[in-house]
Amino acid sequence: MVPEGDRVTGMLGFISTQQMYKTNGEGINGASEGLGDLITWRGQTYKIVITTPWADFGFWKAIGSRQSGA
Repeated sequence: MVPEGDRVTGMLGFISTQQMYKTNGEGINGASEGLGDLITWRGQTYKIVITTPWADFGFWKAIGSRQSGA
């Protein structure tokens, strides 16, 4: 979040057999509060922002917001 609103950087969905954790928010100077998982895929880093526990079916689903990469 920035004062003028959210910047669109790209989102990607992830599915895993291991639990994924989301970042709870950003504090002072952009420091993460409750740091969650960061996933690197094809040279881009994604911060997990939404998790869906489908553990009853053997997997977890998450959505990540792109943080870096071209």
